Amino acid sequence: MTIQDILREMVYKKGMREVARELGIDHASLIRSLRSDLRVSTMQAIMNLLGYEIRIVKSKRKSDG
Repeated sequence: MTIQDILREMVYKKGMREVARELGIDHASLIRSLRSDLRVSTMQAIMNLLGYEIRIVKSKRKSDG
């Protein structure tokens, strides 16, 4: 399961139309965004609306370099 799949499930649980309205975009635009490659800014806006944040954390394991 990808991050996009998880985000799509979260949006469906809250309600696609409600999320679109709160983001100030058309319902169909939100559906298209969730079915195509999401921009980080779009993903961040949806996650912020749902009460989540994106964090990038350095892995504790050593790289092969």
